[in-house]
Amino acid sequence: MEKITKFVFIGIIGLSCFSGLFLYSFGLIPGLEPNALISENSDSTDGAVGRSEALSEVHNITLKVEYAEKTETWENISLYNYKTSVLDALKEKTDVQTREYGNGILVIGIDGEGGDWIYYVNGEYAGIGAAEYYLENEDEIHWKHVNV
Repeated sequence: MEKITKFVFIGIIGLSCFSGLFLYSFGLIPGLEPNALISENSDSTDGAVGRSEALSEVHNITLKVEYAEKTETWENISLYNYKTSVLDALKEKTDVQTREYGNGILVIGIDGEGGDWIYYVNGEYAGIGAAEYYLENEDEIHWKHVNV
């Protein structure tokens, strides 16, 4: 009898864990949706910092690229025709190498310097792909070459 009780108890725990994981994964538990952490200055509800939709144009963007050996900065960048993502700004001033993955576009090189790149907007790590982060007027973008 004691052996059956253990199996039932383990089965109940396993079923509870699986159910919780299932409900969490599909966002069925209010307040516990995946990526529910939203920056206080965010207009979006997908857990990302920044705008969820592209503006038709943005102005006074600052772009800083910190290469392994040097840093370059461009100021007063304007972007038009709804091409207002972080990636669009980077492509405006540099030669960008990208690779497309199932969940987005990854920057794998800037001006021929390959490796791992991360970016920040207004001093905050964005946490989403550069093609999905839409800028606002006067945003400051900082790309940094990192060694992993």
